[in-house]
Formats: sequence, C-alpha cells, structure tokens
Amino acid sequence: MFIDSEERSWNMDPALACAVIEQKAKAGKAPKALVLVHLYCLTIDPQVAGVTREQVRLALEAENIEARPVWKPMHLQPVFAGAEMHGGQVSARLFDQGLCLPSGAALSDEDRARVITSVSRVFVR
Repeated sequence: MFIDSEERSWNMDPALACAVIEQKAKAGKAPKALVLVHLYCLTIDPQVAGVTREQVRLALEAENIEARPVWKPMHLQPVFAGAEMHGGQVSARLFDQGLCLPSGAALSDEDRARVITSVSRVFVR
C-alpha cells in the first residue's frame, strides 16, 4: 500500500495515512510498519525555470557533481503495478521534476557551496 505526498510539504500526507491505517485496522489488516524516507532535493518546473531537471543534472555532471532524479515512486515501478495506491499524483510529479542533490555528513561547506554555485549558474543565463 502506498500513500501519496501532500502538495504543501512533499511529506507523506498524514491525514490520508491515518485514514487508510484506520480503514485497514477495521478490516483486520493493520500495517506492521510505516516506512519514511527523506532526501535533499529540489524540484524544477520547466515552464517556470526555463530548464529541465535533466539539464540541471547534466550541468552538475559536467562539474563532476553527482545528482540523480528523485526516486521513482514505488507504485509506478513494474513490480508493484497492481499494488494499492492512495492519493493523487504528487509523487509522480516529484519524480518528473525532482533532482536529488549531494548530501551526507562528509559534505563540507566548500562542497555545499560548489553545488549551490553550480546549480545557480544553470538558472542565471
């Protein structure tokens, strides 16, 4: 079972999650786990930004900075084609427009500044 993100925060929609969990519990099928993930990413609306997520990714790659598209939502992956899905299309849009940026405890202030500068250059043309 997959719960879509909410538009405002991109987090799992808590009201929808509660409603689905309650519904499943009443049917005797309460979930055993709730898996949450987080990434450092940005979304790029090509209509607003004038560039695509892929153009930004390639610009970072040219600077030897690894960036990846936001993970494909589980409910859109072939292995889960028949899985139960609750919510709208927020996660699908995040996949289309989202770009994961470098992160982690080893990322220095210099590394972070390099990523920010490289991303900014793509938008300031």
